[in-house]
Amino acid sequence: MKKSIRFALSLFLVALITLIAVQLNIRHNKYSAIQKLPNIELMTIDGTLIKLHELNLKNKIFLIFLFHPECEFCLMELQDIILNKDELSSIDLLIVSTATIGEIKDLFNDYPLDSINNVVIASDYKGEFCEIFKIKSPPVWFIYSDNELIKSFKGTMSIKNILQFTK
Repeated sequence: MKKSIRFALSLFLVALITLIAVQLNIRHNKYSAIQKLPNIELMTIDGTLIKLHELNLKNKIFLIFLFHPECEFCLMELQDIILNKDELSSIDLLIVSTATIGEIKDLFNDYPLDSINNVVIASDYKGEFCEIFKIKSPPVWFIYSDNELIKSFKGTMSIKNILQFTK
C-alpha cells in the first residue's frame, strides 16, 4: 500500500514539474521574439512604410502603444498621452493601430497626437505587429530601453505609472 502511495506521489511530482517547465518555456518563447525590436513593417498616417527595428530613435526609452479607435479604454489612454505630453518629451513613442489609415486620421481630429514631436503614428496594415507581439486586444503598452524590452502591460495603464518603469 505504501509503495503505491509513494509511486502515485512520485508520479504526481514528475507531472507537476513537467507542467511548470512547459509553462515557463511557453512564456519564454512568447517574449523572445520581441525582446529586441522585431522586423515589422508599418504604415505611417502619411502613407510612408517604416520598419520598426529601423526607426530613427532619438531617446533611450521607446514606448509602443497599440490601440483601436473603437476601444473606449484606448481613447482614455490617448487622452492621458495628450495630458502628459511634457513628461513624454524625452521618450520616443510609437502609436500603432490595427485600424485603417482613414480611421486613424479621423480619430486624430479629436486627439491631436500628431502634433507631438516625438510621436510616430502608424497602422499595422499587414497584421504583423499583433501576430509577432501576440496581442489579442488593445490597449497594450511595451517599454523598450536601448531596443531591449523591459516591460509590457495589457489593459489601461496611466502614463504616470508607465513612466515609473522608464527611470
